[in-house]
Amino acid sequence: MKKENALHPGNGWGKTSVIAKKHIYYILKHALESGYRTLNCAITQEQAVLVQDEICSLVDNSPVLRGWFIKKSVKFPVPKIVYFNNSVTEFKTTKKKVNPLKARNMVIFPLMKLLWNSILNLFAIKF
Repeated sequence: MKKENALHPGNGWGKTSVIAKKHIYYILKHALESGYRTLNCAITQEQAVLVQDEICSLVDNSPVLRGWFIKKSVKFPVPKIVYFNNSVTEFKTTKKKVNPLKARNMVIFPLMKLLWNSILNLFAIKF
């Protein structure tokens, strides 16, 4: 049996930052589309809101995006960011059922994060 190295994105790997940057990328990619929507899903609401905090931090620290990119960021009652072109990113938990009609027109990111971790755990070789 040949040993293989596998990347296991565990704690401190930067998954939150990568996902936040993907949200920013897709909002910028669809800058001319008013009302474009993305959805961030995580196992808990607290984890979902971490991406919201990371997006706000990245924008605040960017001399290019600061001041115009985010129109409004709220955490209660529904955590979301409204962008310059009225596009929206919402932050939800997978523990609640999502209305399929509401989620139909959204780009959903971190479900891929959950799948990626599951796939890597499946193929991880324990030494």
